[in-house]
Amino acid sequence: RQFTWFTGVILLVVTLFLSFSGYLLPWDQLALWAVTIGTSMAEAIPPKVVGDTVNLLARGAPDIGSSGLLRFYLLHVLFLPLILILFFFVHYYKVVLYGISLPAQEEEIGEDSAKKVPADRRVYF
Repeated sequence: RQFTWFTGVILLVVTLFLSFSGYLLPWDQLALWAVTIGTSMAEAIPPKVVGDTVNLLARGAPDIGSSGLLRFYLLHVLFLPLILILFFFVHYYKVVLYGISLPAQEEEIGEDSAKKVPADRRVYF
């Protein structure tokens, strides 16, 4: 169940990155400055060379321009949705396979076979 939990955390992080990458797409002043400040946070990565490189890689240039807009668009429309779909199906498969855990007070701690609430295998998309 730890792997299922981990895939859920990855889904959360990808959702946050989708939110951040989509913020620039209206291409207005508010979005430009929000993404400029957001990508500037990468400069805080400890070795100065690594932080500057990550910032330049995210923006595509020292300032946000057409190359940065293209990078964020591709990230938002192509790469992050593919990662989201992949991890969603892995997460869904694991939940159907192992079931959903019971609340901590209802589980009997220390037993080899933990009780579980089975997920309905008849669920279709």
